[in-house]
Amino acid sequence: KIIDANKKFFQNNPQDALELAKKLALKKEYPFAAKTVKIALDTLSKDNDSYEEMLKDYGIWTAEAKEKKVAVRALGKYIAQFPHGNYIDIVTKTKDALFFDDKDKNATQRLANYDGLIQKYAGEEIAKKALKRKIDLLFSLKRYNEILKINPSGMKGMMTKSAKALLSQELEKKECYKAINLYKKYKHLNDDGHFDEGLYNCSLKTMHYDIAKSIAKKYVASTILTERERWMYRYALVDYKLQNYAQAIKIGEDLSNIIGEKKSAYGEIYRVLFDAYAKKKNSDKMLWSIKKITANFGIDFSDIDRYMRVVGIGEKLKDDNIIITYGKYVYDMQQKAKTYPQSP
Repeated sequence: KIIDANKKFFQNNPQDALELAKKLALKKEYPFAAKTVKIALDTLSKDNDSYEEMLKDYGIWTAEAKEKKVAVRALGKYIAQFPHGNYIDIVTKTKDALFFDDKDKNATQRLANYDGLIQKYAGEEIAKKALKRKIDLLFSLKRYNEILKINPSGMKGMMTKSAKALLSQELEKKECYKAINLYKKYKHLNDDGHFDEGLYNCSLKTMHYDIAKSIAKKYVASTILTERERWMYRYALVDYKLQNYAQAIKIGEDLSNIIGEKKSAYGEIYRVLFDAYAKKKNSDKMLWSIKKITANFGIDFSDIDRYMRVVGIGEKLKDDNIIITYGKYVYDMQQKAKTYPQSP
């Protein structure tokens, strides 16, 4: 109201209007500062000594006041009228900055705009701001790989966030080699154990058994029984893969003691134990574990090689009972599958 009441005064005294507008701007009263200077600006010709400065201030203050369309017109007018003016740099930067978040443009156009600003103002604050906006936009588009390729300095938090999001994405898609390589490259992505399940499975698939073992090790002493059983089985399996047969047997037997005589979701441990006993040439334990395998899985074709090994033990021991019992299992499986790779 004060500005409107003194409109005629500002029109007749443009310099006073400019001084008041500057004071308002210092207090961040940009809408009032812009309105004040505009009253005076409308009375001046381009040749007036104060015109260029006023036009610059009007454009910048309307930009600060979030009056984007007005600011773009004012700043564009300055650039057209004073292409080599005293304030061309700040005016150009202000106008460019107005297009950081141009909602009228699609993502591709906005990214191109950010790239232009980054290149044009390399090393300056506006370029840093444009880079941050570009990274944020790429993240919202789930283009995490591009963020990691840019590797923006001073944005460690966003790098970690992007690497975690990409790891989650790769694990979900079962892209195990990509997931493991990412995990190995960027440390601390799984400090909270969030990706343990996926990383363990991918580690097995890609034969990164050291990673699988480090994950399983965290749970073998869990106070939650079902969790402990699951990870004891997995730990024993990894030790077997690593040819740590004695260790695989130790933890496998510990798990067997927990399971007892009941059927278990982790009856696979007896297959691991059988194979580890075979590596250690422990015939007695092989005979014990084959019974556990049969009890848990019945006569399963996937165990035919194990049954053949047991037949071999029977032949060495000259034990007809073993030979006949397990030889018949092999024969029955071959008849059922119509395949005869083994001949007991």
